[in-house]
Amino acid sequence: MELTLVRSLVEMHAGTVLARSAGLGHGAEFIVQLPLSESNGDATENATRHKDAERLNSRILIVDDNRDAAQILCMLLRLRGAHVKALHDGASALAALDDFLPDVVLLDIGMPGMGGYELARHLRARADGSRYTLIAITGWAQREDRQRSREAGIEHHFVKPIDMAALDRVLR
Repeated sequence: MELTLVRSLVEMHAGTVLARSAGLGHGAEFIVQLPLSESNGDATENATRHKDAERLNSRILIVDDNRDAAQILCMLLRLRGAHVKALHDGASALAALDDFLPDVVLLDIGMPGMGGYELARHLRARADGSRYTLIAITGWAQREDRQRSREAGIEHHFVKPIDMAALDRVLR
């Protein structure tokens, strides 16, 4: 899980991560490569301007029964400036809507109890159901899964591990 977080953070900065080992008992080497900054002028001023221009100013509700995955996604989105809340089941998500008022709901499809498709249908049935952008974050990647997402009212379907650059484009 930690290597996934490192990879996401490094890729967020247009870098790469390489892991290699000679085998069991020989240790491991991790190589992180990041591009040099192309800033002209004051580096602090440019970094601040760049950071503010790319901030997400949305309220994002993450609904995923995998607590570790939800926590990592929360951290990544908070680093981008989003106001984020993570819950781990559909019923809790429905109960939190009126207090949290999300713009975006990232939902896992394969949750026990109320799964993501059912949660999406409940969200769309609400009087304010059209205000949410619904995004599936799931291990389910078949064409039928994507079709079921569309039928449930989910606009975007991302397969885990999530391509953070693609998610950023959708969120912006």
